[in-house]
Amino acid sequence: MSGARDFSAASCLACDPFAGDFGGGGHWDRILSDKIVVCRKKRKCHICAGFCKPRTRIRSRAEVFDGEMMRFAWCNDCCAAMAAYDGDPQVHIPHVVHGTEHVIVSEWLDGDPLSRVIASGSKAERDLAAGRYMDFLLSGPRRAGVLHADPHPGNFRMTPQGRLGVMDFGACNRLPDGLPPEMGDLVTLAVTGEAAKVLDRLREIGFVRSTIDIDPDRLLEYLEPFLDPLAGPEFTFSRAWLREVFAHINDPRRPQWSIGLKLNLPPEYLLIHRVWLGGIGVLCQIGGTIAPRAA
Repeated sequence: MSGARDFSAASCLACDPFAGDFGGGGHWDRILSDKIVVCRKKRKCHICAGFCKPRTRIRSRAEVFDGEMMRFAWCNDCCAAMAAYDGDPQVHIPHVVHGTEHVIVSEWLDGDPLSRVIASGSKAERDLAAGRYMDFLLSGPRRAGVLHADPHPGNFRMTPQGRLGVMDFGACNRLPDGLPPEMGDLVTLAVTGEAAKVLDRLREIGFVRSTIDIDPDRLLEYLEPFLDPLAGPEFTFSRAWLREVFAHINDPRRPQWSIGLKLNLPPEYLLIHRVWLGGIGVLCQIGGTIAPRAA
């Protein structure tokens, strides 16, 4: 089952994929079977509308509804996502009640939009929202094999129970093996000041082309502001800090400005880069104090 996600069958089956539909679960006349099976033939996923991959573990369900036999299947990736966050104490992902190739309808989600926290939240609210937000973006690829790639505030809200409600999965990056491990390697090397090794690693993964000449120390100077959140046990993201970072990398009068022109963005990192920049922007709007190293 190459490329398949592993997941707890019990956790997946405990998730009611129709919760919120027909006024709640229990809409069927009776369930004939609901189990985890190995996909043997081409079947369409009821959530993402993609096709289940042969020889992967999927969820298969047969039920009688309004006197009619109904069959449903959920692909390996969607099963892993069901199992990863269903009942999570920190994150709430509304159950999908209907899905087609172009539209996903989910259950209603109560709570305060992040925009309200950004505009008038207390310090405690900001700290909680920022921590939940960052933890979700970083944990998604590891836990569910999926990176939420549209991190603007309108897609998140804080529930009355203090959980981060997550909506709109129209833009996702499937990362079945989690975030690339070289990202952690690069951060570790940069934080410890290994400038030459940082440059070598960036060349290996395509961020610096072999024909480009870059001074390792200047490269590390260019990256230093992005490492500020990891300098201590806690960090407060703010608009002021973001303005300083922007000036650092975009002011042509500064010596490190030319470094940015020499860097390359490999295609496989496009959505990761988008989430990284967008996520930092949202964290700076929230203005919370969090512990990035713990995440």
